[in-house]
Amino acid sequence: MKKLLTLLIFTIAIVGCSKGEENSSLTTGIPTSTIEGNGDPNAIITSPQNISIFMINNSYGMGDTFIIGVFYDEVVNVTGSPRIELNFDSQSATNIYATYLTGSGSGQIYFSYTVAAGDIDPNGINLATSIDLNGGTLLDSDLNGAELELITTNFQSILVDSTGPSISSFVPPANATYSDGGGELLFQVNFTEAVTISGTPRITINLGGNIVYATYKTGSGTSGLEFGYAIQDGDDDSNGIEILNTMIDMNGGSVLAVLNGSSSSVDFSSYLTSLSGVLVDTSSGIVAPDQTTGVSTSPTTTNTSLSVAWAVPNDNNTAIVNYVVQYREQGQSSWTTASSPTTNSTIITGLSAGVSYQIRVAANNGLLGPYSAVTLVEIFDILSLNPVAWLSATNVTNGGSEPLDGEKINSWQDITGSATAATEANTNNQPVYESNVQNGLPAIRFDNLARGLEGTFTRTVGTDLTFVIVGQFDTGSTDKCLFEFSGGGSARGFFIDRRYAANTHFSPGTTKGALKLWTIQDAGGSAIVTENGATEIFNNATYFNTDFIGTGNYVLGDDITGGNRMNGYIAEFLIFDKALTPQEISTLEAYLQNKWGL
Repeated sequence: MKKLLTLLIFTIAIVGCSKGEENSSLTTGIPTSTIEGNGDPNAIITSPQNISIFMINNSYGMGDTFIIGVFYDEVVNVTGSPRIELNFDSQSATNIYATYLTGSGSGQIYFSYTVAAGDIDPNGINLATSIDLNGGTLLDSDLNGAELELITTNFQSILVDSTGPSISSFVPPANATYSDGGGELLFQVNFTEAVTISGTPRITINLGGNIVYATYKTGSGTSGLEFGYAIQDGDDDSNGIEILNTMIDMNGGSVLAVLNGSSSSVDFSSYLTSLSGVLVDTSSGIVAPDQTTGVSTSPTTTNTSLSVAWAVPNDNNTAIVNYVVQYREQGQSSWTTASSPTTNSTIITGLSAGVSYQIRVAANNGLLGPYSAVTLVEIFDILSLNPVAWLSATNVTNGGSEPLDGEKINSWQDITGSATAATEANTNNQPVYESNVQNGLPAIRFDNLARGLEGTFTRTVGTDLTFVIVGQFDTGSTDKCLFEFSGGGSARGFFIDRRYAANTHFSPGTTKGALKLWTIQDAGGSAIVTENGATEIFNNATYFNTDFIGTGNYVLGDDITGGNRMNGYIAEFLIFDKALTPQEISTLEAYLQNKWGL
């Protein structure tokens, strides 16, 4: 597709001399001609001066034509074929030229060049320093030769790429047996750059000796296209489908580069693999599972993976043998098959933190059922919530060698890098690391020690706080303190099962004998405490006001007196110097509940 563009971008040179101004070149520096004119032997005639040059800021592909305009301060007449030499990083010939196009008899002379195969310059083209007359002339009406030197020769925004889009990968349907009633063969074709589609390009398929077509479905404007064929009653292929033509059949349409409209290579032969595992059976006597529904996701223990679960669909009297789980980045059209689990949950790994993904699932009972509706989710990174302290029993040393089972803990490292470790120097008072407490994960065991682990954190906001802690109180334990913090001249103890009066401290009733998640939303002298993200176990005023800025101190497994020691476990502990939003709390709780198997 050829384009002729005329948006002007000027580089201006000032010209200040006209005919009849004797010796003006002595002050202006503009070259002059000594040819006599108008019968006056003393007159000095100036040559036409190049006052500006323009090109259009754009990227030019194969077959595109760009224009170079050279503007003069007077009318110029052109004979022959003047030209301007071009210099690209890579070019189709040793010497290439923009040749004279039009403009004779005016002050605007135009040259043109059509991009050829091999022309590439991603950094901006360069011109020769002057116009090559190539046996022609550029003269004014008095036969004065026009200035040939070009004012501007470097154009960093004029980019050239004669290589159109090409296919970078071809993704066939997942290996499975497909049937009618919702079954569909889906192909993804990925290109080296974004393409735009017109018409209905298609992929030609041999399905059991019959020719069928997977026609274009979606993806125009991106680098990935999806093609699909809906299985029809009577379609059968027990040996695997075949591709009859390894090039996309344009079918009267087109696949062109979004950038410059250049034609795309549509040959995917180098990416085509055996499709012997892609079977079609509409006469087996069994019915494919219903469409999968209820797809949900939750964060895992890392910010590069997701836990996915879904409702088991109706198997239509033939047991489901596995599922196909696929994902893609939002905005992309090409799906990646993550796994084929035999149960209705799996973990997708190798993802990127902060990126939104789409996920879909289909059940297979010998026939692959319809894919679920697409679920959109963003990978969760707990540090994005900016905790001011974070201790996790899964990373006691923050990247170092983890303790052995039964080993005492003298230092529990903060993961945020902004708080101190929680420490206890006295060996007799140190809690113990246990390696397999819940969900195969470790926790720190506190057994009525003389004092808990102590650390500090720093506040800059100083008003609302949010605490999140995963722990366990042993059945039969009494009067124990999960943690307490102090700062700004006041103290606040989160006493669990203390029997204080209502106007002193708060004493929420908690579940004992099992690991639980508690979220404490604190605002000055009041707090809300929930258990496992569902049960509100306290919502009232508290004895201490917790508004302060600066250093805060905390004790885990005890209070500051050393006399309210807990029996149980602490697995995870986070402090936020702000009130988390309901959505942030929900996401964080989902992460921790999934991590600890609550």
